[in-house]
Amino acid sequence: MLIGLVVGSFINVVAHRVPMEMSVVSPRSRCPGCETQIRAWDNIPVLSWFLLRGRCRDCSKPISARYPAVEALCGLLFLLVFLQVSGLLPSNLLAFGWASLHGVLFVSLLLAVTLIDLDHFIIPDMLSLPGCLVGLAFAFAAPEAIGVSWQESAVGAVSGSGFLLLIAVGYAALRGREGMGMGDVKLMTTIGAFLGVYAIPFVIFSAAFQGSVLAILWLVFSGKPDPGEPASVDLSESEGDRVRDGLAEPLDPDLENESYEGVAAMQVPFGPFLALGSLEWYLFSDYLSALFPLY
Repeated sequence: MLIGLVVGSFINVVAHRVPMEMSVVSPRSRCPGCETQIRAWDNIPVLSWFLLRGRCRDCSKPISARYPAVEALCGLLFLLVFLQVSGLLPSNLLAFGWASLHGVLFVSLLLAVTLIDLDHFIIPDMLSLPGCLVGLAFAFAAPEAIGVSWQESAVGAVSGSGFLLLIAVGYAALRGREGMGMGDVKLMTTIGAFLGVYAIPFVIFSAAFQGSVLAILWLVFSGKPDPGEPASVDLSESEGDRVRDGLAEPLDPDLENESYEGVAAMQVPFGPFLALGSLEWYLFSDYLSALFPLY
C-alpha cells in the first residue's frame, strides 16, 4: 500500500502533464500558485498535504485535495491487487510476482486514464497503445499467473476495440455526430489485452449501464433545463478573459440555437466507466462469471 501511495503521487504528475505534452520526469513538482519547487519533505504522499494543511509552504495558496485523494486511492487499489493475488503465496513466489506486477500496472493505467478523461475528455495514445502491448506481453510471459492466455489476450484486444468501433461508427452514421471518441476504442484494446476476451461483454455492459445511470441522475438532480428547452449561453467576464488569453476555445455561436435532448445530449467521458467496469471484473470475475450463463 505504501508503494501505491508513491505511485499515486506520480500518477498525479502524469495526469497533469501528459495532456500538455510535458515531460513526466522533469522539472520537479512545483506549487501551482507560486511555481516554487516543492521540497522533498513537503512531497510525502498524503502526509505532507495534511501537515501543511493543504497549502503551499511558500505562498500559502491552497493545494487541491485531489492530490492526496488520488494518492490514497492508488494505495487502496494496490492493496486490493495484493489481496487478489495473495492466494499464490507462499507456494509460488514467481507467479505472485508476475500477477502483482500485472495488477498494479493495470490499475495504475486505469487511474491515470480516468483522471485525464475526466479533466480533458481525451485518452492519450501514449497510455493506451503501449498498455495494450504490455498486456499482451504478460499473457505471453506468464499466462498461468495472470489467468489469461495469449490467445485470450489477443482476441480480447481485437474484439473489445472492434465492438466499440462499430458502436462509434454506427452512432455517427445515425446521429450525424460523434458519440464516442477513438480514445475509448483504443483503451478497450488495452483492457482486452490485460483481462482477456471473456471480460469484454461485462466491461462494456457495466460501463454503459453505470454511465447511463450517472447521466440520468445528473440530469435529474443538477437542475438542467427540460429536454427541448433552448440552452442559454452566459460567457462570463472571466471566461472571456480566458478566451482572449488563449486558455479556452470560444463558444460556438450556434450553441444558442441548440436544444437539450436529455441524456443523449450530455457529454459524459466514457473512459472512467470502462475503467470502473474493468476493475470490477479484475476483482470479482470469479463471482461475476457465475452470474452470466455466457461464461
